[in-house]
Amino acid sequence: SPDEASQKAQRLLLQWDHQESANSAAAALFQFWLSQTLAPAYKELMLGTHANIVTSMPDMTRMLNYLDQPSQTKQEFAKIPDEASKIRDQLMISSLTLAYKMLEQTLGKDQHAWQWGQLQKTIFAHPFSKILDNASKTQFDIGPLPRGGSANTVNQSSYRLSDFIQLNGPSFRVVVDVGNWDNSRAINAPGQSGDPASPHYRDLADKWAKGEYFPLLYSRQAVEANTRQRFVLVPTK
Repeated sequence: SPDEASQKAQRLLLQWDHQESANSAAAALFQFWLSQTLAPAYKELMLGTHANIVTSMPDMTRMLNYLDQPSQTKQEFAKIPDEASKIRDQLMISSLTLAYKMLEQTLGKDQHAWQWGQLQKTIFAHPFSKILDNASKTQFDIGPLPRGGSANTVNQSSYRLSDFIQLNGPSFRVVVDVGNWDNSRAINAPGQSGDPASPHYRDLADKWAKGEYFPLLYSRQAVEANTRQRFVLVPTK
């Protein structure tokens, strides 16, 4: 494509290490392209006037199969294989160019400053969040936190198409070293306490978002050596 935005977009993707880290500019472009321009254009091509009926992402396998072999996807495309490839190429170039231009408006003209975590965010909203005043929300809600990954990566992260707010993903991760139990690692979100007044209410959120862990201790000696706080439950008479 002779379009400058298209050329910039292609160079950015060609230099990508294919890691959807929160600080990746290419990941921001790829995910924005995939969900905001390529997927809608693909649905319109396949469904025509009925495309608006499907509000979710299209089936990824079917879309990739079409992009790989366009002449085998739809009957009318198969009649003229060369034309099918041209339609596919135009679909990809036009949607990529549009995605790049939209990101320039959203994240700025300097593509090197783009970050996937500037788009995809995690918010731990308290169940009472909608009825709280702004001061209480600050205490009860946690985030937004920059988030890497996507629906198709390890440490899965699916986002809302309208604003890239994370919808689901693993809140708890654990790696157990059987035989050397004190060497195990874990992370929970967003903290070690459910009390918004506690300093441990949000103490794990940043580590969780970055893919980090804390030691998951098993032996009595290790647990007692690292104990910060002890709760004693005494039954009433």
